[in-house]
Amino acid sequence: MKRILFAAALAGCLAFPAAADYWADFEVAIQAYADGAHGAALERFRPLAERGDNRAQYWLGIMYVEGKGVPRDEVRAHMWLSLAADGGNRAARLGRDGIARRMSAAEIAEAERLAAAWRPAE
Repeated sequence: MKRILFAAALAGCLAFPAAADYWADFEVAIQAYADGAHGAALERFRPLAERGDNRAQYWLGIMYVEGKGVPRDEVRAHMWLSLAADGGNRAARLGRDGIARRMSAAEIAEAERLAAAWRPAE
Protein backbone atom coordinates (compact mmCIF):
# COMPACT_ATOMS: atom_id res chain seq x y z
CA MET A 1 0.00 0.00 0.00
CA LYS A 2 2.82 2.41 0.86
CA ARG A 3 4.40 1.80 -2.55
CA ILE A 4 1.12 2.63 -4.25
CA LEU A 5 0.75 5.85 -2.25
CA PHE A 6 4.38 6.76 -2.94
CA ALA A 7 3.97 6.13 -6.68
CA ALA A 8 0.74 8.14 -6.78
CA ALA A 9 2.33 11.05 -4.92
CA LEU A 10 5.36 11.01 -7.21
CA ALA A 11 3.13 10.90 -10.31
CA GLY A 12 1.16 13.87 -8.98
CA CYS A 13 4.35 15.80 -8.44
CA LEU A 14 5.57 15.09 -11.95
CA ALA A 15 2.38 16.57 -13.40
CA PHE A 16 3.52 20.09 -12.44
CA PRO A 17 6.51 21.46 -14.35
CA ALA A 18 8.98 23.61 -12.44
CA ALA A 19 12.54 24.92 -12.60
CA ALA A 20 15.30 22.37 -13.22
CA ASP A 21 17.06 23.10 -9.93
CA TYR A 22 13.84 22.48 -8.03
CA TRP A 23 13.32 19.14 -9.78
CA ALA A 24 16.90 18.11 -9.10
CA ASP A 25 16.49 18.78 -5.36
CA PHE A 26 13.02 17.29 -5.23
CA GLU A 27 13.99 14.13 -7.14
CA VAL A 28 17.04 13.63 -4.92
CA ALA A 29 14.82 14.06 -1.85
CA ILE A 30 12.21 11.59 -3.12
CA GLN A 31 14.88 9.02 -4.00
CA ALA A 32 16.61 9.46 -0.64
CA TYR A 33 13.30 8.97 1.17
CA ALA A 34 12.52 5.86 -0.91
CA ASP A 35 16.01 4.49 -0.16
CA GLY A 36 15.55 5.05 3.58
CA ALA A 37 18.13 7.86 3.70
CA HIS A 38 15.77 10.06 5.69
CA GLY A 39 18.41 12.53 6.86
CA ALA A 40 19.40 13.22 3.26
CA ALA A 41 15.73 13.54 2.27
CA LEU A 42 15.20 16.02 5.10
CA GLU A 43 18.15 18.13 3.91
CA ARG A 44 16.48 18.50 0.50
CA PHE A 45 12.81 18.72 1.52
CA ARG A 46 13.22 21.28 4.33
CA PRO A 47 14.52 24.24 2.24
CA LEU A 48 11.89 23.62 -0.41
CA ALA A 49 9.15 23.42 2.24
CA GLU A 50 10.43 26.54 3.97
CA ARG A 51 10.22 28.41 0.67
CA GLY A 52 6.56 27.44 0.43
CA ASP A 53 6.47 24.43 -1.89
CA ASN A 54 3.37 22.48 -0.91
CA ARG A 55 4.72 19.15 -2.21
CA ALA A 56 7.83 19.42 -0.05
CA GLN A 57 5.67 20.60 2.87
CA TYR A 58 3.58 17.46 2.44
CA TRP A 59 6.62 15.19 2.56
CA LEU A 60 8.06 17.04 5.55
CA GLY A 61 4.73 16.54 7.32
CA ILE A 62 4.82 12.83 6.48
CA MET A 63 8.33 12.60 7.89
CA TYR A 64 7.10 14.08 11.18
CA VAL A 65 4.11 11.72 11.23
CA GLU A 66 6.36 8.70 10.73
CA GLY A 67 9.34 9.94 12.74
CA LYS A 68 11.69 9.38 9.80
CA GLY A 69 14.67 11.74 9.75
CA VAL A 70 13.05 13.81 12.51
CA PRO A 71 11.55 12.98 15.90
CA ARG A 72 7.92 11.86 15.61
CA ASP A 73 5.88 15.03 16.27
CA GLU A 74 2.21 15.22 15.37
CA VAL A 75 2.03 18.96 16.11
CA ARG A 76 4.78 19.69 13.54
CA ALA A 77 3.26 17.14 11.16
CA HIS A 78 -0.13 18.85 11.40
CA MET A 79 1.48 22.25 10.86
CA TRP A 80 3.36 21.19 7.69
CA LEU A 81 0.40 19.24 6.33
CA SER A 82 -1.88 22.24 6.97
CA LEU A 83 0.46 24.52 5.07
CA ALA A 84 0.58 22.05 2.18
CA ALA A 85 -3.22 21.68 2.26
CA ASP A 86 -3.62 25.46 2.20
CA GLY A 87 -1.44 25.41 -0.92
CA GLY A 88 -3.86 23.02 -2.61
CA ASN A 89 -2.31 19.64 -1.79
CA ARG A 90 -5.26 17.24 -1.37
CA ALA A 91 -3.18 14.40 0.06
CA ALA A 92 -1.92 16.79 2.75
CA ARG A 93 -5.48 17.69 3.72
CA LEU A 94 -6.37 14.02 4.12
CA GLY A 95 -3.20 13.34 6.12
CA ARG A 96 -3.75 16.34 8.37
CA ASP A 97 -7.34 15.36 9.04
CA GLY A 98 -6.27 11.81 9.80
CA ILE A 99 -3.70 12.73 12.42
CA ALA A 100 -5.99 15.39 13.89
CA ARG A 101 -8.27 12.57 15.04
CA ARG A 102 -5.44 11.34 17.29
CA MET A 103 -4.52 14.78 18.66
CA SER A 104 -5.85 16.71 21.62
CA ALA A 105 -7.58 20.05 21.15
CA ALA A 106 -4.53 21.77 22.67
CA GLU A 107 -2.16 20.04 20.21
CA ILE A 108 -4.33 21.01 17.25
CA ALA A 109 -4.50 24.60 18.49
CA GLU A 110 -0.69 24.70 18.78
CA ALA A 111 -0.28 23.28 15.26
CA GLU A 112 -2.74 25.84 13.89
CA ARG A 113 -0.90 28.64 15.72
CA LEU A 114 2.43 27.51 14.23
CA ALA A 115 0.91 27.31 10.73
CA ALA A 116 -0.64 30.79 11.06
CA ALA A 117 2.67 32.26 12.21
CA TRP A 118 4.70 30.55 9.47
CA ARG A 119 6.17 32.71 6.70
CA PRO A 120 8.08 31.43 3.65
CA ALA A 121 11.84 31.82 3.65
CA GLU A 122 13.34 34.24 1.15
